[in-house]
Amino acid sequence: MTRGAAERADIADHTHADIVIIGAGTAGLAAAHALTQRGREVVVLEARGRIGGRVHTITDLADQPVELGAEWIHTSTTPIRRAIAEFGMADEEFPVSHGLDVIAIDDERWNSLLEAAADLDPSEDLRSFVDRLAGSVAERDELEKLFAFWTTRESLEETSALHTMLEVAGNRTDGEALHDADFKLKRGWRPVLDRLAAGVDIRLGVAVRSITWSDPVVQMNAVTDDGRAVTVSAEHVVVTVPLGVLQNNGIRFEPPLPARKREAIDSMSHVPVVKMVFVFDGDVWPDGAPDDISDPEILPSRAILSNGWQENRAQTIIALWAGGRDATRIESQDVPEVLRLGEKALEHYLGDKFRRPRKAIVHLWAGDPYARGAYSHTPPGARADVRDRLAEPLNGRLFWAGEATARWRPRTVGGAYASGLRVADELS
Repeated sequence: MTRGAAERADIADHTHADIVIIGAGTAGLAAAHALTQRGREVVVLEARGRIGGRVHTITDLADQPVELGAEWIHTSTTPIRRAIAEFGMADEEFPVSHGLDVIAIDDERWNSLLEAAADLDPSEDLRSFVDRLAGSVAERDELEKLFAFWTTRESLEETSALHTMLEVAGNRTDGEALHDADFKLKRGWRPVLDRLAAGVDIRLGVAVRSITWSDPVVQMNAVTDDGRAVTVSAEHVVVTVPLGVLQNNGIRFEPPLPARKREAIDSMSHVPVVKMVFVFDGDVWPDGAPDDISDPEILPSRAILSNGWQENRAQTIIALWAGGRDATRIESQDVPEVLRLGEKALEHYLGDKFRRPRKAIVHLWAGDPYARGAYSHTPPGARADVRDRLAEPLNGRLFWAGEATARWRPRTVGGAYASGLRVADELS
């Protein structure tokens, strides 16, 4: 039974496949697409009633698609750009201009930072690392801005200096320019995900609750969105659910996962993110402003022009973004109050161009039961190989993918996509 991504697939009381992939996010779809093309029998189980996971494109809010989750293509070298080009969608990309809080430094400066990081202890946080390196207040401010941008504005005190510099080193080894332009897609991510999902057997509305993985055939117990209990078996299972779901025991493993795997799961953290999207009539974005502006004194501290590629805009689509501690502060409020907070922030960002928005929506990713946060994070104390440990297969039967397993660009759609290709190779 082969289905397209948009069609809900019924599931029998018992289903068997050679390979079952849990999760139809970017990692799961990338693995399923690659394996299906190689002739493998694959079934994807997705708890939601849609594909995409933490990528969530909606089309009924504005005159252009809107992303409630991930929306960036980070840097020109990410492998998912090759897929976008192969799908004939390269002309969908448009570059995004960042605000003045982005500090671009040359290779010589990066090399000096990497040399200073050669003997970093896993327990050291980025704040301590910056304080040790900075020779002046100006240099400290520059490094704080650099790492705040590089780590997606997470708290420097709660971020591993070792893992940050390992990621920098890995990206440079792969030939990535760290201050290269970022991109978005005019129609959002959904057309790309639809192409990845085409021809793949996807069962929507099926939430896996437990995995018994000690026998030659892996057994899974699941519940459909109408409350029906089903069982699924496979020779190989790929787990792509977000780190927050694993940490909250959203899936029970029998026998329990080995200490090495459990330690990898528990030693990372998942970052809460609040994303609000506001739609305005006309063009209200400040003249000459970049597409991504921020102010650490404002909550939310970041405003992003989502349809910056359009000239003579009939509507302006603006996303407000808050992560980490800021998101936690916002999440304690009810939705109307969150949106009022967003409007107040927009009065600051838009100045005399502000007017009441036509529509608005908010998504709290930490409260999403199938996400439990927006992306993974490595706090001080996490082992240098923690992501590799999370990615390690178990007994040749249980495989792992997702942005949390990605050494290259974790926390991103590109990293999730690359992890899906990796696990497809492991199964080939």
